[in-house]
Amino acid sequence: MNQYQDLVDKLLSVGVATTQTLAGCSELEIAQVQSSISGPMPRAYLEFLDVMGNGAGWLFQGSDIYFPDVLNCKNTAKEVIQTSDSGYKLAPTAFVFYSHQGYQFIFFDTKDGDDPPVYRFQQSSYQPELVDAQFSNWLSRCVDESCLSWPNYKEFLVKEGLVDI
Repeated sequence: MNQYQDLVDKLLSVGVATTQTLAGCSELEIAQVQSSISGPMPRAYLEFLDVMGNGAGWLFQGSDIYFPDVLNCKNTAKEVIQTSDSGYKLAPTAFVFYSHQGYQFIFFDTKDGDDPPVYRFQQSSYQPELVDAQFSNWLSRCVDESCLSWPNYKEFLVKEGLVDI
C-alpha cells in the first residue's frame, strides 16, 4: 500500500478531489520523470507520482506540479534564479518538482535519501529556504491545509460562478 493512501482518502472525503480528478502517473510517465535526472528518484516522490502525479482535484490549483508540467519546472526555476540576481545555482542533483506563477519554485536534492528535505526559492530571495525536513511531511501539510481551507474556497468558487460543484 502506498504511504499516501490516507492523504488520498482525505482529499476525496473532503471534496478537494474526486475519483475523476485524482490520477496517478502511468509507469511510462514515471519513467519519463525519472529519466529527467541522473541518479535515483526518492521513493517518497515516486509514490506521490504513483497516486496523484497526474492531478488531485483542487490541490495545488494554479501551480505546476503534475505530469507533464513537472518536466518543465527546472527551466522555470532557472528563469526565477536569473531574474532574482542572486547568483544561486541549483545543484546538478536538484529536482524541481513545483513552480508557481513564475516567481517561486520548490525542490529537493535527489542525493538526500528516500524522503529528502524540501526547499523553496522565491524571486525575492537570494538563497533557498528549508520548507520541511521530509517530502512526505511537506505533502501531508499541503493536503491538510488544502482540506482545511476547502469549504471557504469552494463557497467562493460557487458564489463567483466559477464552478458548479
